[in-house]
Amino acid sequence: MGVSKDSNKRSSQGIKAPIPVPGSWATRVASNRYAPSDTSDETESMQGLHDRLCALAAALETTWLEQKEHLKAVEQILNRFAKQKVPPSQPALDYLRVVAAPILVECYFLPSDIAVRRFTLLPIQLVTTILGSLGCVIPLLRANLLAFIGAPNKGSLAVSESASEAYTAQTGGQRAHAIEVLASTSQGTLAIGQTVGDILSFAASEFDIALQRLTGPTQGMGSAELASVRDECTQAVRLVFLCMSKFAGPGIGDTAAATLTRIYELCWSLISCDIAALNSRQVAAMTLVQLVECSGLPAAERASVLALHLLDLKTTVPAAVAYLPDVGGLESRRQSMDDAVAMVCVAGAITSVAPSETALSELDLVASGRSPGGCNTVHEAAFTHIASICGRSQLAPAVKVLVFEAMASWLEHTARMLQRVLGSDGIDRAVVIELGKRVLLLQRERIMGYLWSYWDDPLDAVQAKVKGIFEAFLDIGSAMAQVVGGGESGDVDPFLDNVLDLVLTMDWTRKVKYSLLATLCSRIDLVTLFHRQPDILDSCIETLARITMASRASTLLTALLERSASDIAKEADGKLEIQYMSLWVPPVVAALCKDDESSRRMLAQHLLPSLFGSLPRIASVILRALTTYQPAVDPSANATVFARQQQILESNRQHALIIVLKAARSKDLITMDELVSMDIEQANGNALVDMLDRAVYHPDWSVRADMLGLLCEARKMAQPLHGLEYDLLFKLLRASSNTPSADFRQQQYEALTTLATRLSTTAMHAERMVATGRPPVPSQKARHREKARRDAAVAKALAKGLTEEQALRDLGILSPEEMVAQAAATLAGVQSAVEKWLDLAVRGCLYPGAGFAKVATGLRWLEILSTHFSSTSVQSLQVTGLGSPDFARLSGGGRTSIAAEEVVSVLTQVLFDDPFDANRTKAFSLLTAWPLSSDSAKATSKWASGLLKRALSLVSSTRANESASGALIIRWVFRKFVVLQNMRLDLIESSSPDMPCDLAFVHGLLELIKRGQVLAERNLLDAAQRHPLHGLLTAAQYVAEEVDYASAAVQQHLAQWQQWLEDLGVAAMGVCNVVLGVLTHASPEGNIPAS
Repeated sequence: MGVSKDSNKRSSQGIKAPIPVPGSWATRVASNRYAPSDTSDETESMQGLHDRLCALAAALETTWLEQKEHLKAVEQILNRFAKQKVPPSQPALDYLRVVAAPILVECYFLPSDIAVRRFTLLPIQLVTTILGSLGCVIPLLRANLLAFIGAPNKGSLAVSESASEAYTAQTGGQRAHAIEVLASTSQGTLAIGQTVGDILSFAASEFDIALQRLTGPTQGMGSAELASVRDECTQAVRLVFLCMSKFAGPGIGDTAAATLTRIYELCWSLISCDIAALNSRQVAAMTLVQLVECSGLPAAERASVLALHLLDLKTTVPAAVAYLPDVGGLESRRQSMDDAVAMVCVAGAITSVAPSETALSELDLVASGRSPGGCNTVHEAAFTHIASICGRSQLAPAVKVLVFEAMASWLEHTARMLQRVLGSDGIDRAVVIELGKRVLLLQRERIMGYLWSYWDDPLDAVQAKVKGIFEAFLDIGSAMAQVVGGGESGDVDPFLDNVLDLVLTMDWTRKVKYSLLATLCSRIDLVTLFHRQPDILDSCIETLARITMASRASTLLTALLERSASDIAKEADGKLEIQYMSLWVPPVVAALCKDDESSRRMLAQHLLPSLFGSLPRIASVILRALTTYQPAVDPSANATVFARQQQILESNRQHALIIVLKAARSKDLITMDELVSMDIEQANGNALVDMLDRAVYHPDWSVRADMLGLLCEARKMAQPLHGLEYDLLFKLLRASSNTPSADFRQQQYEALTTLATRLSTTAMHAERMVATGRPPVPSQKARHREKARRDAAVAKALAKGLTEEQALRDLGILSPEEMVAQAAATLAGVQSAVEKWLDLAVRGCLYPGAGFAKVATGLRWLEILSTHFSSTSVQSLQVTGLGSPDFARLSGGGRTSIAAEEVVSVLTQVLFDDPFDANRTKAFSLLTAWPLSSDSAKATSKWASGLLKRALSLVSSTRANESASGALIIRWVFRKFVVLQNMRLDLIESSSPDMPCDLAFVHGLLELIKRGQVLAERNLLDAAQRHPLHGLLTAAQYVAEEVDYASAAVQQHLAQWQQWLEDLGVAAMGVCNVVLGVLTHASPEGNIPAS
């Protein structure tokens, strides 16, 4: 029925079993009925609640999913009660108190999966809210909680015997986890707080039982059983820690000292147990710290107890806790002191649990072998234990994560204490400052060594912890610089300066350098960084070309750009933006113009989007720089070599221009009008436009594909094409129509499909604007964005002394008359472009004698055009060449535009003459989808008859491609003319005039096959040479597939169609029998019939 996984239980999986219903529920529901009130809504809701509780109480053999429906309905009813303004009546409150509340509380404690328990918590909370001051839920929870842990009931409320038996039948781990989940609610917290002593005794008992099983003989224990025992132990110690930490108060003081002493011993036993789960050992260590914190001693004495009991450090002024035994008499504690993992658990627990006043209390330690040199606080002593194992090699993965987690936690805790010192929070300033100095002076090299060694650790968890260590280390250094230097923000941080020196001395081949610099970017001045490492941008951009390092370099470049954008946003005069752009433009332009295709691709993918997002104005600066960029030239190169270098440079600049324009236009940073304006402003004339014009003829097909993407794609599909884009597009189509590259043809098809979608969308929007006189209504989000943009532009223009009309015109917002005129011009431009494209496809690619690539390109263009513009929803956009052909005008001449009959004629010519199957198949697919009208029936019949006559001559050809072409033509003629237009096209002269057109056609085809069969039976060799049957049989197969045998026309003559299919099968078998003797001969290729 389902699997429940709880994040608090390692590898915990359980089937969602139904809740075992006690028999007392049915008795309770039956004996306490709700008395209807005057409120009809309340009566209806209470009746529904009663019905649901009856169904739940009676569901003795049901599934959890069915119980879930009842509980969900109960929740919905209670939710309505809680939200209604009119308070419930007294009968309703009595029913909730006597019936609903006890059932829901028992429902939580009965054996079930943890997901089921969580599902019952919300109804309990709702009942508590409704009852308010009358609340009986807390006493109910307390009574059931005591029965749940097997403790004697101390209140007046009794729990049914059947429920108590079901409670205690659960394992200790299940009950411990249920109590822990209950503590997440306010009602559960109150109930647990009133019984915390009993719960702690129960938890200690279950902890003891589970630990005995875990530390006992495990030879015959399977992995599943061992995992279950670990879970039981983990849940027990978690419950102990919950009681000690969350409910540390008078209730804890009532707990017997023997119980606390036993918990202390059990925790050390668990910490020293190697087969226990690491998280349970951590919780046990935290429980030990909490035992000391709950002692009520002053902070200094608590620190002494922690040092003695947990770190084995003796002080000159010893302190003791009554319920903690002598440190020398516990074997498990002595074992833990020699176990590095156990001590890391203890040190991490001190860091996370012990408050600052305890951890920073100064200790007067007695010199011993275990005393860390120079440490005078528990907090610093804990760091010594963590650092002693942090640098060890060959640690187990889980232990490695634990160690680095403890190190990160310690450093973050220290950084927070230093921040409290800055805020004068009453913490011991001298002790914390001295601690910070020791960390920076004595532990700096050790901590930085962890970064070098483990930053790229295979474990993601270790990587995350190491990054946290570095961040916390930097926080400590920055805080210490403020504490020691008085917090003057204008000074250079000597600590960060020193760390930066360490990082910059590393080689660029070290992956960690990029990540460390990326982290430092948010803390140091970028201008200083560029001054200290002038080649940082060149090195990062060069590294982008390497696949293995690209992500690291991209991380650093992104961090630099984010910091640049943040600095620019804080500065008003724009000088900093100009300074940053002057730093970025030269290396970016040099990398784009380098003769390295992969480098340009990686720049386009990883850098340019972030660069233009952070520095939008840099796009125009880069474009201007591309026109004048000249790399260093070898003075010893001769004229030939120099000319070759210039040719390569020009080719690279063209590709760089395309890449930059694509990235800039994807963010709406530049338009074609702005590009032309930039050319006009420059002294070198139309340099950018000329470069684009030359890029159309670039020898690299991948560059042409990028150019095509630049012209076809747009961020908004309704954005019309510029006149320059149309001009470049058709130049590119003409130059690339005969491409031998299959990859380019596929990329071209995808780009042109996008273009066709864009053109049709543009035409549709333009037509709507012409018809309505206003633009389409945008979404609410777009309206808000455009309004904010418009208001900002108007305010800026008015501040400069301009009018509002001028400001709106600069934004492209026109008057209604100008907008309609512009839309009409856009519609005419789309119409002209589609017709020009169609002309290029038909007359420029599908002419007689064209090669395979050109014909394939033309057919693909026709497919795109016919898909998007033959039945377009734009009424004003009607392309005659994509409509129904009028064969009466086929012989007419003098037309400049493409007509549909010319397109159909050209496609049939491809079927007849093209030797390639792929082109013939594509042409047939286009012809099949092409619309035909019933006008000019006589001319159409004449044209179809001539086409059929030519097809019959082809199907009798000995060449396989010609016979296949003839069969396709026959199939198309049968579908489009005979079936759809009911046109009579006789294949033989003796066909019956009373027979339906389709039947007459197929019978004629069958008759031709039979004639060929007779000739083959007489003289097989002569028949193979003069009357081959391959094309006719293929045509018969096609025709049989085209017939819709379920249609009414076929059903009227079903017997004749069945007879035709039988006769066709007989004829096919006869043909097989004729040639079977040759094909089954031992040497068929040499077995020529003697006749």
